[in-house]
Amino acid sequence: MGEGYLDNPHNFSEIDPYIIRNPKDAAKEILMAGKCFFYDACSFRKHLHVRETNYLFSFFAKQKGIVIITRGILMELASHSGYLNLEYIAYMKKMYMAGLKVFVIYEEDLFEVLNICFSANEKINVFLSWAVKNVKRPTGTIERTLKEDRSLLNEVIKNPAKDSRLYARFFQKVRYNKEAGDNLGEELLALCVHILGNIPEKEPFKYIVLTEDKGAIGLIGKARKNAFLYGKTNGFSAMTTNKLTQRLYEEKIINSKEQAEEILSAGAADQMVKIFASEKYDLEPKERTMTCSELAEKIAASDAIYINF
Repeated sequence: MGEGYLDNPHNFSEIDPYIIRNPKDAAKEILMAGKCFFYDACSFRKHLHVRETNYLFSFFAKQKGIVIITRGILMELASHSGYLNLEYIAYMKKMYMAGLKVFVIYEEDLFEVLNICFSANEKINVFLSWAVKNVKRPTGTIERTLKEDRSLLNEVIKNPAKDSRLYARFFQKVRYNKEAGDNLGEELLALCVHILGNIPEKEPFKYIVLTEDKGAIGLIGKARKNAFLYGKTNGFSAMTTNKLTQRLYEEKIINSKEQAEEILSAGAADQMVKIFASEKYDLEPKERTMTCSELAEKIAASDAIYINF
């Protein structure tokens, strides 16, 4: 494992009062939730700079949502020193104080969720196999891990194992091989939502990854197409803060250009944003660059822009 990366940050006990980490409790809550919001490290770091975080929390609550932080993302948040920064702890406390349920789970805990819905281990393990085949990158940590462990490669890719420990063996080995700058966090998030997308749901897009990373959005978009092609499901998607700000305006949680700009500019050094969007008479979306103020003005104007991400 790369230097500084730990499954359990040295000061994990400081977030313990504000989170839930029992796998069985997490499994039940994931199934009952209206939406499950998975934080990527970049969005987590951006959102803690929003002055009025209750705007965000109100949106999560309105969706009957829960917040999930996977161990892979927790490792990234604590990667510089092995400790979670005080502002990270404070943000988790704010979510807890706002009445949100925040879960810190190992990626392998998702087996518990699927085990409630499906009786056969083999079927659950096939879901992992499909997801890994679709999500792993040719030069990524998952690919390297499987090449180094031929037994795991066989059990995950070639001939999915039938036992209940495959998720634990796979995710633990991959996290152990985490290195700086390897983008493992986004690969693991895409795997998680791809796997969960196999669960039949009444409403589409139950599992939302909160991320600012265009690479992560591309990977999740690819996974979504794959899930629909083979399972005919639209179980998951991704949302940037730019898109989330527009949703806050649509839901009337915010109602002014100034409020939109405050959220968009949180943590942004140059006050510029890049978006992929359609304006009123566009035939297709395209990438645009503008100031936070300009985007906020378009969000506050009726039908002026549709933000994809």
